[in-house]
Amino acid sequence: MAGWVYSSRALKPISSVINRAERISANNLSERLAPPIHNDEIGKLVSAFNKMLARIESSFKIQKLFVNGASHELKNPLTVITTQLEVALLKNRSSDEYKDTIHSVLEDIKGLNVITTQLIDFSRLSQENKDITFAPMRIDELLNDFVEAFKKRNPTLTLNYKIETLPLEEKYLMVDANEALLLTAFNNLADNACKFSPDHKVDVRLKAERAAIDILFINNGPAIPEEDRAFIFEPFYRSKSSISVQGHGIGLALVFKIVRLHNAIVSVDSSSAGNVVFKVRFEREEFNRL
Repeated sequence: MAGWVYSSRALKPISSVINRAERISANNLSERLAPPIHNDEIGKLVSAFNKMLARIESSFKIQKLFVNGASHELKNPLTVITTQLEVALLKNRSSDEYKDTIHSVLEDIKGLNVITTQLIDFSRLSQENKDITFAPMRIDELLNDFVEAFKKRNPTLTLNYKIETLPLEEKYLMVDANEALLLTAFNNLADNACKFSPDHKVDVRLKAERAAIDILFINNGPAIPEEDRAFIFEPFYRSKSSISVQGHGIGLALVFKIVRLHNAIVSVDSSSAGNVVFKVRFEREEFNRL
């Protein structure tokens, strides 16, 4: 009898944890177990469970945001395409009118291809990255390839590239990188800079030193409000000042994931007069072994 009484008292905290845990579902992931009173094994179990719930809740929120944002971004161009084709079929039109409609639909389809590609890349990078391979490469050579490809692909945009500092030893130019992903990040940053610049121009600067490698993307677009800077790398975030500019709110979120995957840092500075500067920094500590 005494053993039964004492064992019941000992197991009571565990029973309480089980009962509370069973009430938590996908509909109330914000719920948490009562904080532990004692720092014993049961207290550590409760703390670990609460931390796990926080991670799951965060993942659910990101997934929900992604699905809602993707649905919205895909629905708009599809609606526009459908409307244009329905209007074109309402009556017989001249060949020039049909050509105008086809060109308009083609532009919408190109935009749809861009958003689809970005969504696929963002989804892939949000999952485990075991299949992504990295190799040592010179950052200046990678930037040269990017600049050349960007100019060919965007003849109406202006990109000025300048190397401001360059170390004598090649090892200080080396980074562990996935070439395709890093080129995607650079292209998104340059495209974003040109999009918000009145003259559709971006200045790209390379500052490679022993301590770090900095790559700057500078435009003369409007300053980014301070309240927007904290959310600028969030997926599908569109500030009030950017509503008039065509975009999907995925490009910078994709940049953030790619840069973080390379153990680097991306930041934005809008304090300089007339300039908005996005900076990608590779810290020297991340590639000391090269």
